[in-house]
Amino acid sequence: MDKLFNLKILSFISLLEAICFSFFGIWTFWQGLASDNIERMSTLITEVIVYLILGLLIFLTFLGINKKKRIAFSPFVLTQLFVIIIGWPLFEDDNKVTQVSGIFVMFIALLGLITIFVPKNRSQFL
Repeated sequence: MDKLFNLKILSFISLLEAICFSFFGIWTFWQGLASDNIERMSTLITEVIVYLILGLLIFLTFLGINKKKRIAFSPFVLTQLFVIIIGWPLFEDDNKVTQVSGIFVMFIALLGLITIFVPKNRSQFL
């Protein structure tokens, strides 16, 4: 059980989420530029900046989890809850690939929540 629910898993989940948010921001910008249907460029740029900032903040959470900083505990938990909220609409979509993606995203977030609340791990952040 210690191998499945350890701090390395938490670090990996945080890093993976930071990379995914940043990549999604860049991908959104690229797709927006490639499409001819941009109504307002400022809206696209704002969305991209928000995703890049989220990626950066989650990366800072990753660094805090690695150093076992108490201040990283709450942001990690809130990020996992936010990721579950993102995964649910994906799961409810009609497309099977999107549904599988939603299940994967929610599984990763639930694994992170369970891992951080395991008493052995939780005590390291007190």
